[in-house]
Amino acid sequence: MLNIIHLLPDQIKEGLQLGKYIKLDLPINHIIFTGMGGSGLPGEVLNALIKNMPSTVINDYHLPLWADKNTLIVCFSYSGNTEETISCFKEALKKNFQTIIVTTGGRIKLIADEADVRNKIMIPRGIPSRQAIGYFVFALITVFQNHKLINITKNEIDTLIETLKKPGFDEQAEKLAEQLKNKIPIIYTTKQYQSVALRWKQSFNENSKSHSFFNILPEMNHNEIMGYRKTNKDFHIIFLIDESEDKQIIQRVELSKDIIKQAGNTVTEIKLKGSSHLIKVFTAIFLGDLTSVYLAKHYAIDPLETNLIEQLKKRLKS
Repeated sequence: MLNIIHLLPDQIKEGLQLGKYIKLDLPINHIIFTGMGGSGLPGEVLNALIKNMPSTVINDYHLPLWADKNTLIVCFSYSGNTEETISCFKEALKKNFQTIIVTTGGRIKLIADEADVRNKIMIPRGIPSRQAIGYFVFALITVFQNHKLINITKNEIDTLIETLKKPGFDEQAEKLAEQLKNKIPIIYTTKQYQSVALRWKQSFNENSKSHSFFNILPEMNHNEIMGYRKTNKDFHIIFLIDESEDKQIIQRVELSKDIIKQAGNTVTEIKLKGSSHLIKVFTAIFLGDLTSVYLAKHYAIDPLETNLIEQLKKRLKS
């Protein structure tokens, strides 16, 4: 798994090529991303990166009723067999919406082929779906760049690739994993990094086989903070905070840390650094993935194994 995670820079390069030949019919006034689990997270990341177009993420069986002919539907399913995503895709076909599928194959490709859907992005097989994020996101970045739906420069991407190759991520991840042993990780961040906090949670769930939760500042200060009125030493709280965050948020982080520590919990604050939002997002995702695997190592469990998810899927089919 560590080897797969460290292939992210190569994935980014290959992903950029995968979206080159996708042609969209304009105008588009809204983008809907559909997907579940590891195939749903790319939509969350893109939703945060798109600045000049409304976008929505659907992790469910149905498209919203307001979707219309100017809505682009993007369906992510690594296996191609995700039933919720297939349901959304069928609805999009029935209503003749413009769609893109991103997959390795499976039922969704068969349905797309039968319906003569031209916009299919085929990504490589052989890795866990959650670790295909480089293919998923950067294939769509190319599509959106080509149609002026997103503004991310080549220099940003090149800088990101070089940053991910720098040493130090593993050492930082190992140190944090050591602190997280026998703790429940709770991640706090701001709205613009919600996708990152969700990714950390999912990585702890699937790779470390650990419960984990996240919430958003400043909202958690208006409700969840009350949970720290009780002394509880089971949690380790991780703040993922942009180094250039507003001073109001910085003050809230400091005050929240004090309250959380007084309740007996350990706290780590990680500054998200970089010259662009894209770089901050993906370096944070990279660090979280590594941390979850080093935590799995502490627990002597296989980060690749997801048998409970597979059991549930089999029972749903029976």
